[in-house]
Amino acid sequence: HFWFPEVLQGTSLTTALILSTVMKFPPMTILFTTSPSLNPTVLTVLALISAALGGWMGLNQTQTRKILAFSSISHMGWMTVII
Repeated sequence: HFWFPEVLQGTSLTTALILSTVMKFPPMTILFTTSPSLNPTVLTVLALISAALGGWMGLNQTQTRKILAFSSISHMGWMTVII
């Protein structure tokens, strides 16, 4: 959760947009295929923590790319809750 904002801040805008969108597909695919064998309660709790942490950490940011990164982390958590 803490490396992604720093990476996005140091990249170009095009790279930042690609990283914040395309990088969601492989983890979501893996989670979707392995979700029947995972404990749904643990998965939901971790996803909610990720969504809350991404939202909370993004509140005090002033740099656009860091806000984008924390928003991406939060959205990944919400997508995981749906699974």
